[in-house]
Amino acid sequence: NVLGYAVEMFDDGKQALEASKSKHYAILLTDCHMPVMDGFELTGKIRQSEKDGDRRMPVIAITASTLEAEVSRCYEAGMDDYLPKPIEMPKLKTALQKWMPNSKPADGAQKGIKVVRKKRKDASVPKDGNGSVDPMALKSIFGDNETTFKEILNDFVEPATSNVGEIK
Repeated sequence: NVLGYAVEMFDDGKQALEASKSKHYAILLTDCHMPVMDGFELTGKIRQSEKDGDRRMPVIAITASTLEAEVSRCYEAGMDDYLPKPIEMPKLKTALQKWMPNSKPADGAQKGIKVVRKKRKDASVPKDGNGSVDPMALKSIFGDNETTFKEILNDFVEPATSNVGEIK
């Protein structure tokens, strides 16, 4: 991860739930809207499993909507915080420090962070910098990591490509 924490990613909420049954995670970052099991259902199942224990894992929602109703739904589902998409690295860093105050990037490999998001294929990065996307703007938000940069571009390219087909 760009911020130095160890991260495990899963394709959907069901996979993340299964992983959380056999491994201790310091925090859960979950997309609210995923296939198979969304972040709301995942959080509910996590909270249900915690009822008999003393430990409560912080859950941070990742959502494209900042509408009051969506944010309220996050808290009602048992989430502790939310980050709007696109996630800005400084805000993510602040949230991780807030919810994992005793964990620092150096010991993150032992603590672990679970990130739940949809899996994406590789995206190509325009080399000439004259495309429709300003690489410097993206890098100022998401950091200068080439892999992250490619993922962000791919998150844009995949839906746009299918939209072009539908328009035609």
